[in-house]
Order: sequence, then structure tokens, then C-alpha cells
Amino acid sequence: MKLDVECVGLKKIKKDADVNMSQILEFYQDNKENDDIYKLAKEYILIDTLSKNLKGINKIKDIDGMNMEASLSNNIIPGMIYTFTYKSSKDKTDIDNLNFGDNMPLLLCCKINKVDKVFNNKVFTSLNVQGLNLNLLDKKYKLLLLDNIQNFYYNFYHNDVYNSVLNDKVIINNDLAANLQDINYIKTLSSVIKYDLSTTYRSYILSNCKNIRLIEYNLWKYIPFYNPSRIISNLNNEQLKHLSYILNL
Repeated sequence: MKLDVECVGLKKIKKDADVNMSQILEFYQDNKENDDIYKLAKEYILIDTLSKNLKGINKIKDIDGMNMEASLSNNIIPGMIYTFTYKSSKDKTDIDNLNFGDNMPLLLCCKINKVDKVFNNKVFTSLNVQGLNLNLLDKKYKLLLLDNIQNFYYNFYHNDVYNSVLNDKVIINNDLAANLQDINYIKTLSSVIKYDLSTTYRSYILSNCKNIRLIEYNLWKYIPFYNPSRIISNLNNEQLKHLSYILNL
């Protein structure tokens, strides 16, 4: 694979340099015509997490399956990807128009930020989780974004993560976590994939984030196949009502 860019992340690389194919890109190329993978993406990212609420060993279905979520509890950590249900006071979504972008984000967390608001001369502080909502990217740009991240941190995602599975340990990409808090890094990623990622940057009040679920590293390869619009169009009325119940509509 060749990158027609001058940098990935915050470090310079040789223009048009050959890089190793990421696991995500390799998996996509092997399965892009396989409809069953789209079904598995829906099952692993949406159904198992937010509908069936599978946890622990019950959610591990692949030989490379991980369960870091059990050790991390409900902590949201920059550099990790999460899904959750979100209902703001301004949201008027109904069951005929479920908005995954607002209600069921697939969030690459960038930072946890304190926000102060003044009401009746009193200051109220809330925690906001901020990041890139991958639901707002089409398949092409989700693939490009995750492929570039995995390639830049190649050793982490191809060696360290593999070893963490063997040793049943939690592992966090601290370098990515630090970089994502820098707006210049987001701009650089945007130039790499040729898409303005600021359009996907969202801030959610943490106390309004319910059913927070970690998307384990081994499931990242399914994210380009996860298509919210396609999922909604294929749901029957009973399934829509069930999703509405999850969202507390």
C-alpha cells in the first residue's frame, strides 16, 4: 500500500513510502463482497452490546476475542472506541427516524473535558466525552482512518495487542490517546484521508451516556462494514420498537 501524504500522525514519513498492510485493510479486501460480514458487524457492534448486553466470556466469539472491558469498567479512555445510547434534552427522535449519529454513536474517544455552565449565578460543572463519531463517516473513510491509525502504530496493533490477548492483559495506546487531544493531529488525519474529520467531532454530556460499551480491538476490523443506514432500513417494526426501548424514547 502507498500513502500519497507527507505525514501520518505527528511524525514525518517518506512520501509514497511502502507500508505494511494493516489488519483492517487486509480483512476488508478479503471480505468486501461477503454479505455475512456485514451481518456480523451489526451483531458484534450493535446487537451483542446494546441489545443483548452480552458481557464477559459471552461476548467473545473469535479466537482473538478480547475482554478488556471487564477490567476497564465504565471508564472512557481516549484512543479507544465506544458505543452507547445517548438522549439529550433537545433530541426529538422517534422510532420512525432513529438517528444513529445522535443516539447510538460509535465514538473514537479523543478527550474527556470539564465544561462549566452558569445558571442562576451558580457554576455547574459537567464532564463531556469528545471524539470522532465514526457513524458519520461512510465506509471508505472509516476504512482509511482506521487503516492509517493501525499503520502508524503498527507495532502496537500487530504485536502488542496480540501479546495482550495471549496474556489476558489490558493494553492502551497511550501515544494515540495523547495525539487525539491535539487538534493538529485531527487536522493531519483529515489531510491523510482527504476528509474533514471536524464534521464528525462530537461532544456528549457523560451523564447522558448510557449503556457504555467498549468496542474491543479485535472488533475494529468490522467497523468499515457497520452501516447504520443499512441496518435501520432492514429492521422490522418490532426491532425498531426494541431499539426505541433501549433509547428510552
